[in-house]
Amino acid sequence: MNPPSSALIIATMDTKGDQALYIAECLENEGVSVCLMDAGIKGQCRATVSIGREEVARMAGTTLAEVQGIKEEGKALKAMTTGANRLARDLFRQGKIQGIIGLGGSMGSTLASGVMRSFPIGFPKVLISTMASRDTRAFVGTKDIMMLYSVCDLSHLNRVTRIVLKNGAMALAGMLRQTDSGIISDLAPPVLLSTLGTTETCAQALRKDLEELDHEVIMFHTNGSGGKAMEEMITQEKTAAVIDLSLHEIADHLFGGDYDAGPTRGTAALQRGTPTILVPGNIDFLVTGPFEQARRQFPNRTYHIHNAAITVVRTAQREIEIIAKRVAELCDNARGPVSIFGSVLLIGVLYIAASFFAGNKAVITGLYLIMIFLFGCCIICAGISFKTLLQKKVDNSFAGRVFAVVGSVGNASIPGAMIVYGFLLEIYDFQDMLMISGLVLIPLSIISFILYEEAKHVRATEALSKSIT
Repeated sequence: MNPPSSALIIATMDTKGDQALYIAECLENEGVSVCLMDAGIKGQCRATVSIGREEVARMAGTTLAEVQGIKEEGKALKAMTTGANRLARDLFRQGKIQGIIGLGGSMGSTLASGVMRSFPIGFPKVLISTMASRDTRAFVGTKDIMMLYSVCDLSHLNRVTRIVLKNGAMALAGMLRQTDSGIISDLAPPVLLSTLGTTETCAQALRKDLEELDHEVIMFHTNGSGGKAMEEMITQEKTAAVIDLSLHEIADHLFGGDYDAGPTRGTAALQRGTPTILVPGNIDFLVTGPFEQARRQFPNRTYHIHNAAITVVRTAQREIEIIAKRVAELCDNARGPVSIFGSVLLIGVLYIAASFFAGNKAVITGLYLIMIFLFGCCIICAGISFKTLLQKKVDNSFAGRVFAVVGSVGNASIPGAMIVYGFLLEIYDFQDMLMISGLVLIPLSIISFILYEEAKHVRATEALSKSIT
C-alpha cells in the first residue's frame, strides 16, 4: 500500500482563507494530508496554517513589516513569491509534499504559479484562477500547470466556487493516486525535435524512424512557449540529441513576431555539447495576430490568413540573411557536434528564390514558365525513352498489339486523371499542382533514362561477349 500523499496549498489567507480551507477539507476527505501556506501581505489570517506569512517573508531575506511597507505591490509580491518558492522547494527535497494547488486572482495566481514553475515536469500542479480564460502564458510558462477557470470571482464561497474548488481539489487528488513518481529524469535520454505545422510531415517521419531505432522522441511546437520549454529541458535533463527542424522562433524574436522564444533560443544544446542538427525550417514567415494587425505591423508584405487570430507574413530577403548570420553565430559557439541540413534539390532552390523575390510577380512568373518548359521537356524525354524501350524489348510479331494496348491505356487514363485533378484543384492551387506534377515527372524521366542506358550497356556487353566466343 502506498504511503499517504501530502499537498501544499498556497493562498493569501487574508482574502482567500475560507476558500483555501474548503480545498483542504476536500483533499483530506480523499485521504490527502495538507500543508497550508499563507503568503498574504495585508489583512489578517484567522485560520491555523502550517507555514505563516512571517516565515515566508523571512525566507525571502526580509521581514513581513518591510514587505508591507513596500509601496509597489509588484515588488512586494515578488518578495513573497521568492520566500514561498524557497519553502516549497525545501518541502519537496525533504519528500514532504507530492503536489501543489493554489488559487487566486491576478496576484494570487502570479504568486502560486511562480512557485509551481520551479518544480519539475510530472510533479502535480493545479491552479484555480480568475485569469484562466485569458492568455495564460505568463502563469504556465513552460511547465505542466493545470489551470482551472473559476468562472466567477473567488472572493467567497458560493454554489459556483464550491464546485469549481472541489473539482480542482479532486483533480490534484487523482494525480496523487498514481503509483509512479512521474519524474522524467529517471528515464533514458530522449531525442528532442522541434516542429511547426508546415514541417509536421517531416517531423512525423523523423519521429517514426527514430522510434524504430529505439529512441524516445519528444516534439516541441515552436509557438514561443514550445521553444522555451525545449531549451529548458535541454538545460535540466540529459538529451541524446536535438533536431531543430523549425527555427521560426529565432525569426520572430529578431523581427517582432508573436512566436518569440527569447534571445537564448537555439543556444542550450550547442552550449551543452549535445549533438545537434539545425534545419532552417519555417524561417520564410513571421507569425502575427489578426490580419489588420499584421498589415499595420508589417506593411506591404505577402500575407496568409491562418485563422481569425493568426496571420503569417512573408520574411524579406534581408531578414533571411540576418537569420542565417544568427544561426552561423550559434554554430560558431557550439561545444559539441553540430550540422546544418538544407535541401539542394531544384524545388528548394526555386522555393528560396521565390521567397527572395516575394512580391515581384515578374520574377515569379519567369521562374514558373521556366519550370513548365522543363516539365514539358521531361515529358518528351520520358515518352521517347518509354517507346524506345518498347521497340527494343517487344518482339516484332507482338509490337502492333502492345502499342495498341499502351495507347488505349494512355487514352483511357485521361478521363480518370481529369476526375482526380478536378477534386485536387478544388483543394490546392492550380500552379502548385502543376509544379508538383512536374517535380514527379523529373525523377521518373531520369530513372527511365538511366534504365534505358543500362539496358543498352547490357546489350552491348552481350554482343561483345558473343563476338569474342
